[in-house]
Amino acid sequence: MNRKLLFFVLILSSYSGLNAQSFTTIASKDKLLQENKVIEKVDSLKKQPENWGLLLDFMELKIQKKDTSYLKWLNNFDLDLKTFQNKDSTKSALGFAYNLNIERAKITEKGHIKRGKSISLETKGNVSFNKEVNPYNFLNTKLALNLFRIGGGVTVTTTPNDLVYYANLRRKLATYESSEAILNAPEWHEMNEKFKLKNSWILKYDLNAGLESNQDFSKKQSTLGMRLGGSLKSWDKNNIASKLNILDYPFAFLRKLTQYKGMLHSGITLPTLLFGFDYVNPIKDTLRKKSDPNLKPFPRMHFEAGFRTVLTEISSQTLFFNSSFKYFKEINASNEIKNNSFDSFSYFTAAIASSSGVYVSYSNGKLPFDRRKEAVYEIGFKYQLD
Repeated sequence: MNRKLLFFVLILSSYSGLNAQSFTTIASKDKLLQENKVIEKVDSLKKQPENWGLLLDFMELKIQKKDTSYLKWLNNFDLDLKTFQNKDSTKSALGFAYNLNIERAKITEKGHIKRGKSISLETKGNVSFNKEVNPYNFLNTKLALNLFRIGGGVTVTTTPNDLVYYANLRRKLATYESSEAILNAPEWHEMNEKFKLKNSWILKYDLNAGLESNQDFSKKQSTLGMRLGGSLKSWDKNNIASKLNILDYPFAFLRKLTQYKGMLHSGITLPTLLFGFDYVNPIKDTLRKKSDPNLKPFPRMHFEAGFRTVLTEISSQTLFFNSSFKYFKEINASNEIKNNSFDSFSYFTAAIASSSGVYVSYSNGKLPFDRRKEAVYEIGFKYQLD
């Protein structure tokens, strides 16, 4: 992958925890692993100067690239095989979850800002072979027109547009025999002056049309809406944004306690946020019809937050903690709808997952089409396919 897209890929892909399913995941699992390794090395330059060549390659490709706009497919397909069990352990079932996104984007760069627009088709859901034990009995398909902006990452300050300059600088640094010598070298100080790593951010908004249903389509409704979401990544652990991420404090303590050797810090795990507004047209919903015989269309707002961090590393496996919270609220609902608790829905999920794809999760709450809250456990394996 062209490293000019490196920070675009890393930031946009961070939405996968949120229903960042609601956003775009843009690389395969193998590619993401490679890009994460590069990012970790870029982030560690001042401590491990032997990795500076990766940043140099990034900058050389950036300078050689003359086009400032390009088209790109941003496609992804996730498949999770899982087993469900309710809180009382009285019911269990096998099932799967899917998330398919097909997206065509045009990206334009101007200065340190990347702008993009795209059209996407996304379909996702959770299917249980026993529909009575389905913690996420909510299928969602959307066609969307998206706009996004991305900033930060690697920036250059008054760097000569001359590849001979870079080659000479590389040769000089290669003559030093130790990391300490490189840190004290004038060439290293020159590199630090010319290449800066700033906080990365993404802002994305869309207009969309969709169809929501349960897994057997006995309940369904169409939607027209808009969404606004964003995320921030702070690469400097001393930055104020890193220190404000109190969600990661317990996990940072655990990483320290278990002597985690990776270079993750709280600024990289800041949560993603998504706000949305929909105009919902109920098509088929027998329970709602008892409170609203005409099944009138209604306005609805929703909010989602996602958080992902590293727990620790065991042997060759990295353990992650993923969580998400979703909230739906009907606007100006009638008393009949409110009295039957059809006006608001909230849902929380927490999971521990390994880098091999195995995970366990706990979910509690209810989503549109659910009529009561329920706690469900899952064990599964995640596949990510090109």
